[in-house]
Amino acid sequence: MLDFEYFNRRKEVQTALTNRVNTVCMDGIRHADRKNQRSPFSEVVWLVPTELNKRGDYSKALPAVSKDISVGGLSLVHNRPLTSDHVIAILPGTNGPTFLRCEVEHCTRLGYGFFQIGLRPERVLHAKHQEQIDWEKRCEEFDDTPAAAPPN
Repeated sequence: MLDFEYFNRRKEVQTALTNRVNTVCMDGIRHADRKNQRSPFSEVVWLVPTELNKRGDYSKALPAVSKDISVGGLSLVHNRPLTSDHVIAILPGTNGPTFLRCEVEHCTRLGYGFFQIGLRPERVLHAKHQEQIDWEKRCEEFDDTPAAAPPN
């Protein structure tokens, strides 16, 4: 028996990620590269470790840096390993954040204290008002001011 709810959730996730790729990445992609499965995607993504089908504690969200994106998932770099099998990935955006429930596909040690994390989004979530407030308060705990690169 086909699981139509699963296919509808996958379509919703793919639409959210395609919109993100088109909004953020398309300026840097040549027309010939348009059919590539992955696109460079460098942005802060917030991670909320959680258990399967649990909401998670948004006040403990962790910032990570995205590496690339496709309709099938995200690749991130973080300075600590993820021990949870599921996370909620929060992608800030000019039209408001996108909340994605994701399965952690892998957490690979890169060396020098960094880890590459592969996420497979399962569904788009609609955060509750209090969850969004908790996440926004967490964001304020970090300095978001861009710093100049040190001189060579």
